[in-house]
Amino acid sequence: MTAKQRAHILFVIALLLLILSIAEGEQISEAIRASLSLCARSLIPALLPSLVVSGLLVSVAAEVRMPFDAFFSRIFRLPRIAATAFLLGALCGFPIGAHTAAQLFERGALSREEAERTAALSANTGPTFCVLAVGVGFFESVRVGWWIYAIQLSSAILLGIIDRRGKGSKSTAAPALAASSFSFSDGIYRAAITLLSVSATVCFFSAVCAPLAHHLPPFPAALLSAILEVGGGCYAASRLTPPFGMLLASFSVSLSGISVLLQSAAALTPSGIGIAPLVKRKLAQAALALILSLLTLPTVM
Repeated sequence: MTAKQRAHILFVIALLLLILSIAEGEQISEAIRASLSLCARSLIPALLPSLVVSGLLVSVAAEVRMPFDAFFSRIFRLPRIAATAFLLGALCGFPIGAHTAAQLFERGALSREEAERTAALSANTGPTFCVLAVGVGFFESVRVGWWIYAIQLSSAILLGIIDRRGKGSKSTAAPALAASSFSFSDGIYRAAITLLSVSATVCFFSAVCAPLAHHLPPFPAALLSAILEVGGGCYAASRLTPPFGMLLASFSVSLSGISVLLQSAAALTPSGIGIAPLVKRKLAQAALALILSLLTLPTVM
């Protein structure tokens, strides 16, 4: 596809979105208000401490060894320090993993290719969202929440192992990093910029999805929501017949949706890391997650 063709496609999409915003203004406004409430009640309180603390952890990561960093390095053929990004992504959720991978790249701890692989491996949803929001809040089941979380991490790990093929063996020694000091004021400033970008992205995709989903049958509407925004996608999936809804929710969490990909891009692109490798890896992870979900679905039914 040429640059001119891409420009024409983007122009048509932008024009359609403009028409949609005028025709469905009231519904879009309501969706944005609901998204802002979600950000204020859940997203910002959950992410702000993690974003600030992740900066502190990265600043001392070269001097503090993770308990499993040598094993992590052998399994994924990445420097030991990349284990920090994986752990933070697994515990705190997006966009902490990508944010940490970008910080490690900026400090020279990871090469560009290593940062891309680390970001994909670490761009996961935390247990708080999977268990409390999706499991308890949407499906009324703690078991379903932990199942979705386990499927997501398993698919990320499997893809990370597959993705290491053809990569050179990495030394397990910690890389020599330039001296770095952590400033809480700088950490809070960077966290605020990231949160502003994340909140705006969530609101935009909720606004786009709400009127489109309103005019579609339940399953296409849920699938569209899952592709655009993971929170709305999981909620829509929970309204479907249980087997299909649970499968779609698991797929949605591992895919993360366009909204989360753009949130990760907000952390990666300022550092000079492209988003295309992350998109390809998340699509592959979602496919793996769907296969694992089909194989293990009877355990939660």
